[in-house]
Amino acid sequence: MATKSLRAQVSKSKALDDITNAIIGKQNYATSARESAMSSFNIKISSKQIFTWNHVIQKMEIKENSTKDWINDGHNFSDDFRKFQKSIIEKLKTDPTLSYATDIESIM
Repeated sequence: MATKSLRAQVSKSKALDDITNAIIGKQNYATSARESAMSSFNIKISSKQIFTWNHVIQKMEIKENSTKDWINDGHNFSDDFRKFQKSIIEKLKTDPTLSYATDIESIM
């Protein structure tokens, strides 16, 4: 069995990283736009329709309490999570295209 050189392994890893970055739209030092990153790998770009949360924002209801709250040492973690959910709903009211996948830093 032939052993790949370190250079070949790094090159393959870099190529996989570049393809992944191109697919998710992340720019790297070698490309200034998603399209050029995609075209260098002969990957066709397809557009996605972005759905908003507008149709469900008003229907979301967060209960103020529950009989199954998670409480530890007197601290109610379920209450913290309800507050977190409410803050996300408020963010959705101003940006209905908020996405966990792309906006994780602003959510947290």
